[in-house]
Amino acid sequence: MKLRIRARLALTFTAILLVVIATLEIGGYVAVRAAVLNVVDRELNTRLGGVEDHIARHVARLGWPKTAGDLAVHPAFQPSLLVIRSGNGDVLMEGSAMAGLPTTVAEGFVTVDGRTDSLRLLSVRHTIHGEVYSLVLGTDLQVQSGLLHYLWLLMLLSMPLVLAMSAGAAYWMSGRALAPIQEMISAARSIDSQRLSQRVPVPHTGDEVQQLAETFNGMLERIEMGFQKMRDFIANASHELRTPVSIVRAAAEIALLHPRPTEASYREALERVLRESERNTLLLENMLELARADSGTDTAQCDWISLNHSLEETCGQVLPLAASKNISLHVNSSGAEPEILADHDQLRRLWLILLDNAIKYTSAGGTVKAAVYMDSQGRAIGEILDTGIGLTKEQAAFIFERFYRADKSRSRAMGGTGLGLSIAREIASIHEADIQVRSNPNVGSRFIVSFPSSRSRPVAHSANADPADRQVVLR
Repeated sequence: MKLRIRARLALTFTAILLVVIATLEIGGYVAVRAAVLNVVDRELNTRLGGVEDHIARHVARLGWPKTAGDLAVHPAFQPSLLVIRSGNGDVLMEGSAMAGLPTTVAEGFVTVDGRTDSLRLLSVRHTIHGEVYSLVLGTDLQVQSGLLHYLWLLMLLSMPLVLAMSAGAAYWMSGRALAPIQEMISAARSIDSQRLSQRVPVPHTGDEVQQLAETFNGMLERIEMGFQKMRDFIANASHELRTPVSIVRAAAEIALLHPRPTEASYREALERVLRESERNTLLLENMLELARADSGTDTAQCDWISLNHSLEETCGQVLPLAASKNISLHVNSSGAEPEILADHDQLRRLWLILLDNAIKYTSAGGTVKAAVYMDSQGRAIGEILDTGIGLTKEQAAFIFERFYRADKSRSRAMGGTGLGLSIAREIASIHEADIQVRSNPNVGSRFIVSFPSSRSRPVAHSANADPADRQVVLR
């Protein structure tokens, strides 16, 4: 069973605190012990200096037996903890507390075990009035050992209490820190496809928890928009499919209810069915293409393509359509041919959509122009300009939305599905291009496609051609 984050945080904090406290207590104990021994060592050094001074002042005048007797009764020197030897190792004086202890030690400070408690010894070897003396002076560490023992016991007993209090505080603090996340979990569990408008509470803490809540709400907003687009798409698709199906049904019913059906009446009904079937086929193909674009499976097989050649080739394909409406079709290009990384078929589909749209909404005798050039930033630009009915600002804002029609009755009569410009935008997006529209009512529209990466290839001109510009007029 895995522990909850709150418990793991508390345990981690407690473990780290245990290591820190143990390190500090051990370090503190060692430091206090060293400080206590330092005080004891200074006291020993002072007392031993007094012993040396007493010997130096009295041994020559009184002799050693009298001097030793004076030392034995001097309480300040603690004679019971004093050992004096001659240079050859003979014991000249030995205190009662030092009998039987290893007092033959190297010069300096050392701690040894006494009969009841530890002793701190200071051993020196000095020459006094030509005689070498080995002096060992000790002091009882009973009081100091007791203090250090109580200090160590206090540290050991206080550690569990401190750790328990710290663990409780860590558990409480982690609970307070994770409380907004628990609220977010509860709110998120109540959100489903029918309640996507709900949002998780955002704590105004200015930390990562607030960022998490804001990010989660942003994700919910994008999901809600995606669901809404899907619902709108389904509703619009159902509406678009209902009309041709109703027409097919009506045509079949009229043909069947005709009192005296003739071959002509059947043919007329079948032609209407065929037209609506073709329209439904086009609609379903467009919907399938948009679905592939939404799923990310519609990829482009890109290669370097001349933008001029691609647009001119497509204009040649739509020339009969323009001629049928007596519309002039022009292709203008600058003195350099921009080349772009693009999928040939998809780029052709993009121009077909824009050119078909321009011809469809341009009256007889009008003009459609296609232009290619490079802007000051080195981007390749393709433009389709017409002298058609144009768009208002409100209409232009939604012109690339799926199933949107500026003039619903006219668009349906012309066989439009309302998906062409949406597909054009998706194709531009696949090529990381930007597509915009600029339009005025009763003046015309201008669709601009900007490709981010391009390279320029000079155009070969004849000696009599204008090097600045060329124009191809298709009629």
